[in-house]
Amino acid sequence: MKSRNGSGRSKPRTRTLWITDPDVTLDHAADTSLSLIEALESQGVACDRIDPSQLTLPTTESARPLVEYSRIYYRVDPPVDEAYEFPLRLLISEARRLGRDPDRWISNPPSLLLSTSEKLIGWELGLAPPGLVAASSSNLADFCRRLSSKGHRVVLKPLHLAQSREIAEAKEPSLESDLKRLTASETRPILAQLLLPGVETQGETRFWFHNGTLLGALQKRPKTGGWLINMDAGSTLEPASPQQMVRLRSKTNRVSAYLKKHRIEFAAVDFIDGYVTDFNITSPGLLRELGRLTNRDWASWVARRMARSLRPNPVARRQRS
Repeated sequence: MKSRNGSGRSKPRTRTLWITDPDVTLDHAADTSLSLIEALESQGVACDRIDPSQLTLPTTESARPLVEYSRIYYRVDPPVDEAYEFPLRLLISEARRLGRDPDRWISNPPSLLLSTSEKLIGWELGLAPPGLVAASSSNLADFCRRLSSKGHRVVLKPLHLAQSREIAEAKEPSLESDLKRLTASETRPILAQLLLPGVETQGETRFWFHNGTLLGALQKRPKTGGWLINMDAGSTLEPASPQQMVRLRSKTNRVSAYLKKHRIEFAAVDFIDGYVTDFNITSPGLLRELGRLTNRDWASWVARRMARSLRPNPVARRQRS
């Protein structure tokens, strides 16, 4: 059978590689990466998936050469440590060897993933609450006590973790020991930040973006009587109100401009009391829940945009010919 272009060759299929956490650790019913893979395959795009331990360079006979992929999606959850960074650095090295621009071949751009902390992007935009980044226990303790003396509360956040892991409120009498533990004896900076009172009454608003385009928003509420947002520990979800989206429009427009400038394909940004409190660009989640609560198949919507931007890899076509 001849292809549409009149030759005897079949039209090459666009192929993508997804690097995610190991299969046994994924929540298959809710995982955003799996949702996007399913929707993208329905658009005729082939999607292979591996975990970081399966990445091998040069590729073995049993693995498809990386050159055959039009795009690679690196969707590994934090912590952003050596286990997270080394596979990404291997991909960057391979991209350069193949003459590819790593930041255009790999999503999200690896230069950004390796050069910033998600919890600090709000500072770049001037949208973060008052805070202090330091490894010095004495400097952090002074900051916490200064805010406490004014009637404020402070939250302590590791910079390399996500999903509320090891986040704690700064409290006496354990403050000094907590700071020693979180900073790994003053070898690892952390973020001490004003604990915004609105988190207890209103929760936080998550905005989902694709290539800088705002899809929609969810309201995440803490477990009754608490302030920590953790979807695995009793926090709840509901659609964000239209009024909340309007109130934050000027700020989400600034976020959108930042995402477009840095070519960030997937992002989920959390707001509390009008401040950016988290900026998820490693592996933003809750896309299925956004679709369910807003009655919109956002995974398919995103997949259609992705499919339009993807083309069969010309380098791979030349190697096969």
